[in-house]
Parts: sequence; C-alpha cells; structure tokens
Amino acid sequence: MLKGVLLETLTAVITAPVIMLTQTLAIVDILRGRQSGWLPQRREVEGLDFAEVTRFYGPHLALGAGLMAAIATGIDGTIWSL
Repeated sequence: MLKGVLLETLTAVITAPVIMLTQTLAIVDILRGRQSGWLPQRREVEGLDFAEVTRFYGPHLALGAGLMAAIATGIDGTIWSL
C-alpha cells in the first residue's frame, strides 16, 4: 500500500503543472470569448496529426523547454518552480 501511495504522489507531482497550465489556458480562452468546451471525438481517424498535437500543446512544450533550459543554465530556484 505504501508503494501505491508513493507512486500516486509522484504521479500527481509530475502531472500537476501540466494540468494547471491546461486549466489556466481554458480560463484565458473563456475570458477572451473563445470556445473552450469539449469537442466531440473524431472516430473516423486513426491517431493524431503531429501538427494538431503541436498546436494544442505548444504552450506546454514551450514552458517545459524554457524550464529545462533555465535548469540547465543553473538559474537559481528554477528546479523548485516545477
């Protein structure tokens, strides 16, 4: 049971920043008057187009790349912002 708790905690720590960014972007979209609801599933396609995934997760990729660059260059305190 302890292993499960530790695994759950680690998973939550890793995914929390991604979930927070997604929720923040949804709120920004609402404030800008853009559609932010769920889109229906596209069952006729197999897989995802790389360009579509990159467009949707672009802010996530940019934030991750920026944080990793800051960590690699040794900017103090960056590791704690993860």
